[in-house]
Amino acid sequence: MVMPKCPVETGASSDPVYAKKLQEVLGGQWGEISVMMTYLFQGWNFRAPQKYRDMILDIGTEEIAHVEMLATMIARLLESSPVEAREEAAKNSAVGAIMGGSRLEDVLVAGMNPQHAIVSGSGATPTDSVGYP
Repeated sequence: MVMPKCPVETGASSDPVYAKKLQEVLGGQWGEISVMMTYLFQGWNFRAPQKYRDMILDIGTEEIAHVEMLATMIARLLESSPVEAREEAAKNSAVGAIMGGSRLEDVLVAGMNPQHAIVSGSGATPTDSVGYP
């Protein structure tokens, strides 16, 4: 499925390091995927009055929207050349040290999530920031 481009100019640029951080918010232990599945599973197994079941399922449905928004944000942050963006950020010595070291090669490897490039077609994955489902 091809995601439509947002018609509004957001001014956002490629930032694979921030995409990796958002990956934790999406698929981490307490991320949106976990929250979504918890509410939906609770709703499907609910045996109390119908109005409460409906409320839990409504919350789970809202969490699906959060997953979609985060996945879209990650994909947008990965759209343009991630290697060039990391190289540019690593030229600043403070940023380079935070990203993974003083050598440009170390920074490039530490600041990226290789799963974004290898597995997901430069989009979000249903995992935490280090690749665990």
